[in-house]
Amino acid sequence: MKKTFCFPAHMNEIENAQIILQQILIDANIDKEKQGTAYIIVDEIFSNIAKYAYPEQNGNLFLQIYISIRKEVTLVFMDSGIAYNPLLKKEPDVCLSLQERQIGGLGLYIVRKLARHVSYQRQGQKNILKVKL
Repeated sequence: MKKTFCFPAHMNEIENAQIILQQILIDANIDKEKQGTAYIIVDEIFSNIAKYAYPEQNGNLFLQIYISIRKEVTLVFMDSGIAYNPLLKKEPDVCLSLQERQIGGLGLYIVRKLARHVSYQRQGQKNILKVKL
């Protein structure tokens, strides 16, 4: 099953995306742990796109939800914002104390730790981030 949704890339739209995601995952009988992981990933990636992809204009975020016959979930985030490969960002040193750490950077780190696989590509004017659970 594959479903695609378009949202304005605004922070106040995250909840709408999560409500839709929740219903799809429940209808597909996806286990609760994987559902929780998917909600965290949508929250983190959606908020990054909403905050940074369109600094001088409004834009959209497309969320594709794939569920395989084996109940594997893949989330694909697409935007036409500024080109940015989040996988090139250096992972934060989580062994440092809170006072020594730089602000930010934990969201993608968490996504990478929760997901089985994360990939990025730039196709034309689109950022495409694929997260497999």
